Formats: sequence, structure tokens, C-alpha cells
Amino acid sequence: MIVDDIWDIWKKIYFIGINRYELHNKLQWEIVKLADKYKVKGKKEFIVSQIGRRGLIDVVWISSNNEPIVAFEIDSSRREKSIWKLLEIDAKERYWIYYGCYSNIELYTSQFDKDHLITVINFPYYKK
Repeated sequence: MIVDDIWDIWKKIYFIGINRYELHNKLQWEIVKLADKYKVKGKKEFIVSQIGRRGLIDVVWISSNNEPIVAFEIDSSRREKSIWKLLEIDAKERYWIYYGCYSNIELYTSQFDKDHLITVINFPYYKK
């Protein structure tokens, strides 16, 4: 299951002592590599139009015909824009990976995601 695999990645890199920006990049690359396990291609910084503007989704897994299948946004703060990008992309699964200090991040997400399309993976607060 994808959520379990993402948690395994978190456990592997949590204690290596990098700052939160390096953590973001490391998570991106590990999720790109994880795509191989699911026999799809992982791509960083996938372009999506977001309510009339262009945006980049941190990682998208795409099919052999370049269709988005799974989308991931990774944040250390509450970013409404990340939620909107995930809602905008036509992917079967959408994950918001959050490692910030706010509690009840699922409640925050549900304000925008009325159809519950996004799965929130709420890691412990990472302050480095």
C-alpha cells in the first residue's frame, strides 16, 4: 500500500539530520524511485494548471501513456495552493504529505476537499 511505503521512506530518512528543505527534496526523490515498485514512472515537478495559473506538483506517477495516476504534494506548512493543485489534477490517487506543526491538518484539508479526494499523510512535526 502506498501510504505504508511512504511511512517507510519517512522512517528511513527522519533521523539523518537534514534540514526541512533538504527533507522535502529527499522525500521527492524517494517517492519518484518508489514508482518503480508500482511499475509506473515517477516525475518531479509535474506541471498542472491550477485555477487558471500554472503550478507544479511535487511528484506525479504517470502511466505508460503519460497519464497521471498518483499525485503527491509535500509541505512543512499549511499551503492551500497545494490542496488546490491536488484537486486540479486528474489522478486516481492524491496524497498530501505534511510534516508541519499544525494539528488537525485533515480538518484543514476537508475545508477545500469536499469530496475527500485527497489522502493526508501527517508526519510528526519536523523542526530542523
